[in-house]
Amino acid sequence: PPYISLEEFQSLEPEVRLFEPRLATTDEGDGLRCIRRICEIALRKLRPAGSLLLEISYNQSQEVQRIVAQSGLLFSGVFDDYEGHQRIIAARHA
Repeated sequence: PPYISLEEFQSLEPEVRLFEPRLATTDEGDGLRCIRRICEIALRKLRPAGSLLLEISYNQSQEVQRIVAQSGLLFSGVFDDYEGHQRIIAARHA
């Protein structure tokens, strides 16, 4: 999902900011709107024990873990990128 905040989007390298579709990169807000929505509906759409993996920005891990918990999903892990940044959140249906 588009997870880059508007503030962060405006400071992206020109190679990204000018050539990647804006709709695919930012939600024009805090970067969490689509993640909130996905988590909101995931509990209804996932089968029991089904998993959800979300790509996130390097600085969103704690907030996304909170969103996952509030949605009723169970946080099941976080995966780092090659630079050691937490970039994938794993959650599952109970």
